Amino acid sequence: MPGRRRSFKSPRYAGGYFRLDELAGWGIFWSFKNTAMIITNAIVTAYCCCTLCCGKQAAGIAANGKAPVEGVTVAGPRNIPLGTQIHIEGIGYRVVTDRTAKRFDGRFDIYFRDHDDAKKFGKQKLKITIYDSLRN
Repeated sequence: MPGRRRSFKSPRYAGGYFRLDELAGWGIFWSFKNTAMIITNAIVTAYCCCTLCCGKQAAGIAANGKAPVEGVTVAGPRNIPLGTQIHIEGIGYRVVTDRTAKRFDGRFDIYFRDHDDAKKFGKQKLKITIYDSLRN
């Protein structure tokens, strides 16, 4: 909104502070009080806790130290803080509680309990809305 001088610290922009009016052309939109939305298109894939999806050391524990939950957990890029809420078009709301492998940084990975369901989901390019709290 023009005239607003609220700033927020965004993990996406290397820890710098930006004013909302400066970011208006970058896909940042005013949503509701004290929240900004970053809307982007990203590659979305799926995974389960098996050794095929997670490698030899698959332990069934997400990056937040808890077991992933189908319908809630998504693995996100390292520049998005754990606990960030996102909305994936056609999928719904998820919470970033896990991390993607370094070679896939920039993608989002939806957790499925069953390997066949994860495989069926495949690789898709979808619209992602990332909700980021504003700080003064």
